[in-house]
Amino acid sequence: METDSVLRDSCEDYHEDTNISVNAGLIHPHNIDRSILIESETNETSQPDEVLSTSVIGHEQETVTFEVFPEGSKRGKPLLVSSDGFRYSVKKNQKKSVLWICSSRSLKVRCYATVIQKGSEFVRGHTSHQHGPKVSLKEKISVSVQVKTSASANPYKSATEISTEIRDNSILPEQPGLPLASSLARKANRYRCTLRPAEPKDLQFEVDECFLKCKDFLVADITNGSARHLVFATKQQLELLSNTKRWFMDGTFKVVGQPFESGQLSSIHGFVKVNNVEKQVPLA
Repeated sequence: METDSVLRDSCEDYHEDTNISVNAGLIHPHNIDRSILIESETNETSQPDEVLSTSVIGHEQETVTFEVFPEGSKRGKPLLVSSDGFRYSVKKNQKKSVLWICSSRSLKVRCYATVIQKGSEFVRGHTSHQHGPKVSLKEKISVSVQVKTSASANPYKSATEISTEIRDNSILPEQPGLPLASSLARKANRYRCTLRPAEPKDLQFEVDECFLKCKDFLVADITNGSARHLVFATKQQLELLSNTKRWFMDGTFKVVGQPFESGQLSSIHGFVKVNNVEKQVPLA
């Protein structure tokens, strides 16, 4: 009992020294005059909402440009290409304007978007496209036109070489949707087929020397009864052949079609030495 009273007195003395009162298990700080300190409440004031900007930084709308390719379509017809990935074909020619219509047509999608051309000005119609744009369309059409033009001007140059040179020089390496060089080469060969003369049906055909683009390439045209012999060689080949001591002849039937199915393709070869390298090459 004596011990409990001593502890109680010491606790009271401690609370008096520290100015803290105990009431129902709660501890409250107070001033020296024993009044309890009550913190004032924080008053919140409403602030007006901040006006958010609707502009997008770095995505400004680009100006759409148009370019006309006189032989841009697969059939060599005029084609209008926009910089945002759409192409149009001619629907109607008028005195002072041209009406272009979207060339994207299929069984499922029929697009009626139009563009009106007046001189060098292009204005889009009110109808929107029913499909999405194509990536790098303008660059693809430009490369395709260049490949066709070069293939026509250089009939003896490899189509693969033509397509690779134009593709590498006209399109940036990081450009998306790049056409393959092999695809461009096939396109060049298909275009060359449309420029060739019609396939002969009998032996009475005429040789189109203008298409060959090689002067005096047809050396002789000999007819003997029902047989016909055509001899082709350049002047340089004939000079080399005349200086060779030994001639070699070869013949094949596989590459011969109508109307020469009963004959064969014969060639005369000789050895030619250039820079200490000697090879056998066809000379006639």
